[in-house]
Amino acid sequence: TIGEIRIRPVRQWVTLRQGSLDTRLGDEVLDKVARELKSAVGTPRRALIVHAPELAAEHVEMMRRMLTDEGFLVDIVEIEGGRAGATLEAAAALWDAFVEHGITSDDGIVAMGDETVLSVASFACGHWLAGVPLAEVATDLHAIVSAPITPRALDYKGVEQAISHATAAKMTLADPRLVEPAISSDEARLAVVRMAAMAICEDEKAFGRFWDRAQRIADNDAVAIYDQLADSLRSRGRVASNSSVAVRQSTDFGFDIARALRTVAPDEPEYVLLAEAIRIAARLGVALDKLSFDDMLAIDELFEMLEVPEIEREIDAERLTEAIREQRFSRARRLMLLIPHALGRVRLTSIDDELLAEHVSAWCDARAPEDD
Repeated sequence: TIGEIRIRPVRQWVTLRQGSLDTRLGDEVLDKVARELKSAVGTPRRALIVHAPELAAEHVEMMRRMLTDEGFLVDIVEIEGGRAGATLEAAAALWDAFVEHGITSDDGIVAMGDETVLSVASFACGHWLAGVPLAEVATDLHAIVSAPITPRALDYKGVEQAISHATAAKMTLADPRLVEPAISSDEARLAVVRMAAMAICEDEKAFGRFWDRAQRIADNDAVAIYDQLADSLRSRGRVASNSSVAVRQSTDFGFDIARALRTVAPDEPEYVLLAEAIRIAARLGVALDKLSFDDMLAIDELFEMLEVPEIEREIDAERLTEAIREQRFSRARRLMLLIPHALGRVRLTSIDDELLAEHVSAWCDARAPEDD
């Protein structure tokens, strides 16, 4: 409950490629984690709480007590959150903790934290003794949007997001006591942009529902934020579990160009980079006669309603073009970008060097500060 506003608890099963994910959003859902984990493992034995150091001690202690009350012998391990912590080495360190505490496939893990903490725990649990039951407790909006269905790929030896993996979570939840239903941080704004990207990927109806809530989300309407969160999780599940590889690839929409933008504008927030990447991709879609001009304008207007700013700085067009090329060729042998062909259809698309250079140059000119 936020003030006098109650966020009604919602339970939904999100489709995955193999099975489904029990998602719970809203007031007091945190109180059910221990009981549900007990149901997942049968006779409770050991449980390990995995969390980032910055998580409030009272939340960790509350979870420890709930697990203890259900009969678990509980141990606690800290792992690093933030982008730098999403590495294969972090997963290996967690495996060391599994060895130290005697974790078996009949025990349970509760991960509490940001996207990195949940993703590292998911990778570690999914590969330990053929799988350890995992319950994920998000501590910010971005974590619940991204990690439960499409956990962040792990970095390895300087290669960003090199090791992808399917989620190992059995249950995930967002409780207002930990996940503030307000767009008050860059991480929350990144969550909103990622929800917008997923609406563009799914279909016109999903985009329309997001559009109808956008102003309320920008105004920090707690109910609208949690309603969209539930909607986005269903959308992400449907796209990520699609039988078509081409459709599944669209869950990364925007990130190919955003990573390149980071090299030329490293001090810009991630949510700004991602939104600008989507704007660039939309313009390329129009140039390729794939996306309608009206749909491109609708995407622009959506970000305006959400109050996502544009970059305003001098950017070298040749350098950005080369950064996009380097980003793609570090991951594949062809210059293909995720481009919207329509609302509900985002596909990897071949881009001509000349067309890419032309539109990146036009974007850079549009973002350059006006002379006084």
